[in-house]
Amino acid sequence: MSNDEDEMTEEMARLLGAGSAVTTAVGFGVAAFFTFDAPAYAVTVGLLGGVGSFLFLPWFLQLSAAQENAVSFSEAAAAADRSTQSGVFGLGLELGAIAMFVSGFTLDEADPLVGTGVAVVVALAVFLVGSVLLDR
Repeated sequence: MSNDEDEMTEEMARLLGAGSAVTTAVGFGVAAFFTFDAPAYAVTVGLLGGVGSFLFLPWFLQLSAAQENAVSFSEAAAAADRSTQSGVFGLGLELGAIAMFVSGFTLDEADPLVGTGVAVVVALAVFLVGSVLLDR
């Protein structure tokens, strides 16, 4: 096998991200629907988790592949084809979906507006911290 076949290509990373996005969205959505019996809440949690997975996983896979040849993390982040900011934002959206799911337990009734507010705050906080730590 040559090295060209072993490397993570942009298309392969995008396909893995799309597959992960679908399964994450369905998983979060079904879990939220059966837990809270609120379709709007379930759709919002599923969409946040799915979009976050679509943005984060391809960047993370390419970053991991780039780390094999790079000396430092900064070099690996620069060598990854995808944008670091979109990857970190995707991580924030996934963690925001988890926070939204958890916030549904703290309320008497799962409220999509409160949950979305919690998710946005967590997503932006993760994005801000990740951007500062990765210096991008």
